[in-house]
Amino acid sequence: MSFEKVVTVDANNPPIWDKTLQNVIIGRFIERKDHIGSKDGSMAMLENADKTKQYAVWLSTVLENCFKDIVIGNVVRIKYLGLAKDKYFNFEVSIGEEEDLTEEMLSKEE
Repeated sequence: MSFEKVVTVDANNPPIWDKTLQNVIIGRFIERKDHIGSKDGSMAMLENADKTKQYAVWLSTVLENCFKDIVIGNVVRIKYLGLAKDKYFNFEVSIGEEEDLTEEMLSKEE
């Protein structure tokens, strides 16, 4: 039996994307939440094609800058690229089309 690690902010929120387990997430951007937690962070809420799954994505400084150009309803693909210069988490963010959405949101890519 295998278990998937799921981390949640609280019982009322969707699971948080763990970029170290599946380094790619694809979903429709449905909401942004600000002023979360003791560090006053921000999160992007993504959902799958049939609206049955949601994941929350912590917006690091790199992701914050990328999400300035993304609007609610856009289909986004976020790929975690690892640590850049051993200082910050680096990501590749793309805006896709509606047909890029699937039921599965998470994957592992090299």
